[in-house]
Amino acid sequence: EVDYAATGVRAEFQLPARHFAVGATAPVPRRRTVLAIEPIPAGRLAGVAILVVEDSLLVALQTEAILRRAGAASVIVCSGTDEALAQIQDSTPGGAILDINLVRETSVPIADALLKAGVPFVFATGYHGNDVLPERFGHIPQIAKPYTSEDLIAALWGEMLQRNKRT
Repeated sequence: EVDYAATGVRAEFQLPARHFAVGATAPVPRRRTVLAIEPIPAGRLAGVAILVVEDSLLVALQTEAILRRAGAASVIVCSGTDEALAQIQDSTPGGAILDINLVRETSVPIADALLKAGVPFVFATGYHGNDVLPERFGHIPQIAKPYTSEDLIAALWGEMLQRNKRT
């Protein structure tokens, strides 16, 4: 059920019971810990436009909510390379989060455009280190999905600080 109210879209999802077991616990995914260089002050992303490139609607919505709670001025969500590259050309974001593997492509061209523009970004992956990225991205942080809001903001904030130190 989807409601397109003036205040925003509201959706209700029903998941088949066969995908759940009473009392079962999901395995804990391996996580790469990302440490912030310094504590993240509340509202640190205030005034910053963040680009999110994510092909999963639910992950994109969750990421947008995390960034808005962290004070981002705007969150631009794109699901593919062409859309994201057009967005970067139209208005350079202050930071970005890139899903490495998109439906039929990767976010490598987007990462190249962001590097050229001097925009700090992080990669997000659901494959826990099995993504193969060109060597030129070896210094870019990767966070594993599912990520916590703390991990996401710490990785992005840390990369924003590092980018500022390099420029």
